[in-house]
Amino acid sequence: MTNNAVVPDRRKNINNDHGLSLTTLPLPLLILIVNTLGTQEDLTNISVLSKQFHIIVHLPAIDTKIIRIYELSPSKNSRGSCNKLLQRLVHNQLNNNEKFSHYHHFKVNRINEFDVRNKDSKIITEIDIAPIDSITSLDISLLHNSSSLSQVKVQVLDDMKNLLSNSVQEINLSYVRFKNSLQQRKLLRRFFSSLSSLEKVTWHHCDRDIIFNGSPFHPTNTKEIYSDNSLFTLSETTIDLMSSSNFGQRQQHDDNFYMFYCYKSLECLSIRNAKYTDHIFGYLDDNNIDDCTVRIDIPQNALIKFVRKSPTSMRWFRSDLTKENMDMLRKERPEIQLLN
Repeated sequence: MTNNAVVPDRRKNINNDHGLSLTTLPLPLLILIVNTLGTQEDLTNISVLSKQFHIIVHLPAIDTKIIRIYELSPSKNSRGSCNKLLQRLVHNQLNNNEKFSHYHHFKVNRINEFDVRNKDSKIITEIDIAPIDSITSLDISLLHNSSSLSQVKVQVLDDMKNLLSNSVQEINLSYVRFKNSLQQRKLLRRFFSSLSSLEKVTWHHCDRDIIFNGSPFHPTNTKEIYSDNSLFTLSETTIDLMSSSNFGQRQQHDDNFYMFYCYKSLECLSIRNAKYTDHIFGYLDDNNIDDCTVRIDIPQNALIKFVRKSPTSMRWFRSDLTKENMDMLRKERPEIQLLN
């Protein structure tokens, strides 16, 4: 006798009988799952699974928010024009405002390949009346290999500053380097002064554009600085003052003279594997790699003095402090997390 019994599909039973499909789970549990995943990449992938997940990842209950990135790049065959870059930004702001306002992260690729605006070209009048308020994060960082090709012209940033000044809260300039001259330093300070909302600066592998007294960033608004593997600018006399708290009659004055002393609201600082030099106006150009500049380790006493004298807002400091010195300082400033 032939057995014609139908073998049940066990997978189908699992889905239908036991309700294990993600779409059948209650909303609070789905929110918990999405929050557990957490990363930008994960959320972006989840958002395209279905309309339901697209809605979920944008709910206020989701801790990690998807940051939509607006990118601009120079032409592959020729150097980009900063004036055209600004024109494209203004055009999108004025003509696609509803769509453009969803972008919060602005990425300029290969900014070292952009040329400055021609002296004879007219300034775009819309820049003064159409700041991009939606952009809160600006990324002009370079890849390691591209940083050796050419320097970034500060004038490119100077032309952009009015368009972004009202909204940018964080900026990434890693591997970006500028020609060290008085004029360039002045333009760089003017650019950072224009970013009235800037709080977080990431500038790893900086080459002498950050000075240990606090320039070129805003002294009161800046809360986070991440600048590992960087070369800072200061003289031997200055580093001596920043390393010592006992100069006889000048002791009270020198006690308030330490690394980044201008920053009154600093919360996080990372200067791991940092060096300093008094070769202030030396710089790397396209054909002359400045390997002769003396790079000196930051003294332990300067790092110690910073922890002791840093503002009460400090919560996190990563440097090359020795384990012994970190153990000592943890007893004096237990509210600061010390890392290396």
